[in-house]
Amino acid sequence: MAGYKTFLRPSSIIEGNKIILDRDESHHLCRVLRLKANDPVQALDGRGGVYWSKIVSADIKRTELWVEKQERLNEPKKRINLIISVPKQKAMDQILKACVEIGIQKIQPVFSEHSAFIFDAKQSKEKLDKWNSAIIESCKQSGCFFAPEIAPICKLEDYLKQPETALDNLSLVASLQEGSASIHEVIQGNLIKQTEVHLAVGPEGDFSEREYLAFKDKGFHAVRLGKNVLRSDTAVTYSLSVVDQMFCFSNC
Repeated sequence: MAGYKTFLRPSSIIEGNKIILDRDESHHLCRVLRLKANDPVQALDGRGGVYWSKIVSADIKRTELWVEKQERLNEPKKRINLIISVPKQKAMDQILKACVEIGIQKIQPVFSEHSAFIFDAKQSKEKLDKWNSAIIESCKQSGCFFAPEIAPICKLEDYLKQPETALDNLSLVASLQEGSASIHEVIQGNLIKQTEVHLAVGPEGDFSEREYLAFKDKGFHAVRLGKNVLRSDTAVTYSLSVVDQMFCFSNC
């Protein structure tokens, strides 16, 4: 089947074997991709659901699909959660793409002491909406069946106070501090019985000394990513790639 993909947003409707897409997805299929009736489309719901379909009615406001086959994939047994100090928009776009393509489960944006800016409530909601849209587009482009959840922005100190930020998970913080162990060594020494990894990446100005102490108190291991200082988006891609290969594909 052709590689055309669409995403089932919350406003999409599923009735038996019929899917009615929302305005955004309908516009993308009919106006941008110029698809017509009987063209094949793979619809993803971001939660492991895959619907092999054909267009019944191509309308830029309300496209209807007929489902010929559907499948529900099992969620990954191992989870990767990213804590990212909010960077500039261009860097965040690259980070979101990396998260989707590598296949992580949750993104927690935070404001840290050295963050370049802080959003008010309205700006935070607008950013969250934009980031969710970017995740959807990356899912369609990469064929990712499980869209990572992106949590509301919060202060780093508030995130670390949450009880679900558990001490018994493998928790890593990318560090520029002297004496930090390599990420490879720390993961290799802490794989047994672990099912979840928390990875924190700071802003261009790094986390503060006080924040590193807070991470340590919460059980995070300070890890070195390489011999050079990396931009935040590069640091995320680098570290997630290592975690994915060593953690998710480990037989431990």
